[in-house]
Amino acid sequence: MDFKNVDLNDYFFNLELHKSMFFFDMLKDTYEFTLKGDEIEIFKKLKSGISEPITRKELIYSIQVEMTKEYNYSSLDKETLRSVARAGNLTQYCGVFRGFRNPSKIKSEKGKLNAHQNNVKLLIIMFYHLFDGVDNIHKAIDNMIYLEKYLNKKEESSDEEEEDEESSDEEEQVGPQNSHSVQELEEQISQLKAQQERKGTLKGKQRRF
Repeated sequence: MDFKNVDLNDYFFNLELHKSMFFFDMLKDTYEFTLKGDEIEIFKKLKSGISEPITRKELIYSIQVEMTKEYNYSSLDKETLRSVARAGNLTQYCGVFRGFRNPSKIKSEKGKLNAHQNNVKLLIIMFYHLFDGVDNIHKAIDNMIYLEKYLNKKEESSDEEEEDEESSDEEEQVGPQNSHSVQELEEQISQLKAQQERKGTLKGKQRRF
């Protein structure tokens, strides 16, 4: 899940499309959702840099079984989960989520770390509150057909980030190449000077004879 770039304050969870946006944003580091006609295709991102198509059944199993273990969902405070459940559609306005803070606005490193750790917990709680049922996950995916502009914008921003990384890599490679070519030119110039000096001395000797 993406715990660094998702802010709970960017969504209104009483709105269905905002739930789909949150679902997409939380999973975008691991999964891709592309719109093909009126269907949503799902791809899992692999470490090799490529993506492979997966089914909804596989995604749902990952969310409800594998990811709950990975993020230690069972360790979350039960009373907190009950408070969130009682809040219903107004969950984000209950006291539990008032502690969500932007770490970049905190000065101390310890404060930033504490805020991030707390945010991770709150994002997990919100995610599994909204998508605790299989039908809720299906609905979030189905409603993505109304988010064509949102999906395209997200894809463009991710493409720009990849291009920036590639350009920075190219710049790093260009630097050493330039310095290397300068050294070669200097060597060629010194060789030419040496050749000219040799020719000059030979001419002088010929004149003496």
